[in-house]
Amino acid sequence: MKTLTQKEIEEFKQLRWFIMHHNKNCSICGKEFDFNENSYFGHLDDGSYAYTCEKCSQQMTDAEVYTNSHRHSYSIPVSNAKLWRYMDLAKFLSLLEYNSLFFTRIDHFQDPFEGALGIKKNEELWSTKEQEWKKKWIEIRSKSNNVCLCDSELQLLAEQEFKQYRKNIKEWRTKNYVNCWHQSDCESEAMWKLYTRDCNQGIAIQTTFERLYQALPPVPQPSFGMVNYINFNEYNNGGSEKNIHPFEAVWYKRESFAHEKEFRIIIEDIEESDFYERNKKIRVDLNLLIENIYISPKADKWFAELVKDTIKNRYKLRLNVKHSELNEQPFF
Repeated sequence: MKTLTQKEIEEFKQLRWFIMHHNKNCSICGKEFDFNENSYFGHLDDGSYAYTCEKCSQQMTDAEVYTNSHRHSYSIPVSNAKLWRYMDLAKFLSLLEYNSLFFTRIDHFQDPFEGALGIKKNEELWSTKEQEWKKKWIEIRSKSNNVCLCDSELQLLAEQEFKQYRKNIKEWRTKNYVNCWHQSDCESEAMWKLYTRDCNQGIAIQTTFERLYQALPPVPQPSFGMVNYINFNEYNNGGSEKNIHPFEAVWYKRESFAHEKEFRIIIEDIEESDFYERNKKIRVDLNLLIENIYISPKADKWFAELVKDTIKNRYKLRLNVKHSELNEQPFF
């Protein structure tokens, strides 16, 4: 694999950032692209990127045509959206020691619904409907190739395709890794309690979407987005029009987790292997990543001083450390 120069890395990041924010609307007139509508990517006279509708593409010097054939189920926050990661001291020290964010393989999360397509009781109905779709498309393909198959042959092929389809879904869950953040304009007392084992020694790092994006390496290429919170009983049940695409199921969680307001980064292990690690560490630029460090509102003064000294003296980082704003005292 070719090693990118720093200039190439920066250009790649800028391009990816631009496309991520403009792949649904024309960057010139703001028109929203329809499904399967052609869109155009290229440069304007001043060298800046443009992603446009057909009409506005005439303003570009090198327009290339694309087709909007897929709509992602996730949304991305604004550039300056605040993101928080709450942790105990051990995980914070791991972040500093390895200069890395910790990613967990999808099938190793505690939530049994992580990456799920629906509720178990609806699986047979969903499977039947999926096989009906596959049978339909197999028949269309066979006729286009001047092959006539009887109903039993179509059904057998549909079952075989569906079996391979389910296998691919399960393999995909073992190749993709997730890193999670809480999106909020302010601290969350609930997150302090949920994600720090000892509230007396909890730490939160606060960043923004753009800082996080810039801190990550360009490879492996990550996907970013906000989690959707749903009632799984309404999806993939064989009758409802509400469907979860198997390879986007990781962007859905149960409604009971809506308080997490979760923002995710997902990376795929593209190496061909029979064994995939349960966790991965992805190196980041901590100075770019961290905007502020917050010490738990329950922490003693000595703990706050220890964290500050460790950051400054051991890791030689100049980071802004604050005691939690929830630590402020009221007056009456």
